[in-house]
Amino acid sequence: MTKKVSGVQAGFILALTTISLKFLVYPSIFAKYAYRDVYVPMFIGLGMDFIFTLIILYVIKSNPHITLSQLLTRVMGKTVSKIIYVILFLRFFSKGIIAIKEVHNYFNETLFDNINWFVYMFPLFLLSGYMMLKDFRTFGRTIQFFIPLIIAALIFTIFVPATSADFSNILPMFEKGASGIFKALLYCAYAFGDYLILLLLMGNIDYRPNTNRTIIITLIVTDIIVVIFYVIFASIFKDTGLNRSLAISEMLLYTNINTATGTINWVNILVWLIIMFLQIGLMFYCSSTCLGEILSIKNKYINMTIVTVLAVITVFYLYLSLIRMLNIVTSIYVSVFIISVQTILPIICLVSTLILNNKHGFNWVDVYDKKVIKYQLTDISGVTLKNKQFKLKM
Repeated sequence: MTKKVSGVQAGFILALTTISLKFLVYPSIFAKYAYRDVYVPMFIGLGMDFIFTLIILYVIKSNPHITLSQLLTRVMGKTVSKIIYVILFLRFFSKGIIAIKEVHNYFNETLFDNINWFVYMFPLFLLSGYMMLKDFRTFGRTIQFFIPLIIAALIFTIFVPATSADFSNILPMFEKGASGIFKALLYCAYAFGDYLILLLLMGNIDYRPNTNRTIIITLIVTDIIVVIFYVIFASIFKDTGLNRSLAISEMLLYTNINTATGTINWVNILVWLIIMFLQIGLMFYCSSTCLGEILSIKNKYINMTIVTVLAVITVFYLYLSLIRMLNIVTSIYVSVFIISVQTILPIICLVSTLILNNKHGFNWVDVYDKKVIKYQLTDISGVTLKNKQFKLKM
């Protein structure tokens, strides 16, 4: 029986995927379109993500014991289910590759002048391969273990540069027009949609009455931290943010506190390497899970091997640089596709949930050792008509 993650751990997993890529190269990409107003499209985008997160949490609450694959297969059929998993695979796999590229750039800028690709990639693929053999509960517990350190690093990263920030730099708003805000939301759509990881967590969350509330509170706190970071980024760099490709590292250089460029910066480097390594492992684990559903392969070793080989081919043979990868995911056609996916998938899951519940007339309540199932028979208005318990033949 697969061990499930708690509501707290699910919230931390969502928080990690929300912050990991937004604090490095994406501030400069937002600045390309929104200039000093980078925090505005980030605020709007996170607000839209929050709405879709609520939709997915409703889906999970309505079907706490079935996976995304089971939901889609019962309502839409296997073909539609596999198509959706292909889309999710491409998203998680590409996020993993971009994270690898960002960490490599981070190494080159902060630790080494020019780190050898093999020296960097070989241990990283070993680590990610090991992570792909684990489960969401392992990721949740690992993130939970590092949370105190991550919170401390975020405080240093945000509030130390804030002591030297000139908040008058963020004014006046929309000095160069509001069109840049909409362009940033369009071309930087890839930076959002982190709630999609909740789809893979379906059936893997130990659902309790306060689970949704825990996840929502964690997400709100995370979103506030991200927006504050972008406000401070704009306050420090004003209209020159376009040239700051490693925002989280460069912001610490603009401070009047003498120790910030020493001890604090090393703590910052260490914690963000931990966050990015966890992000890489998590994205490849999600890719492996999607691949297993696409090919109907349950063996984790086979799925891990295929994902690793694809990653090696993408990184070494195609040699897609970080700039080239970002140019692809921020192109107009890919951006429109990403926005469509991020909008349609939650709606498909919501519609499937409503159809499933109305079709069968019951909501799953609990499962005991895979032998006894308890359910509630309800009418359309949700009024309980009958409680029943029956045994499964094993």
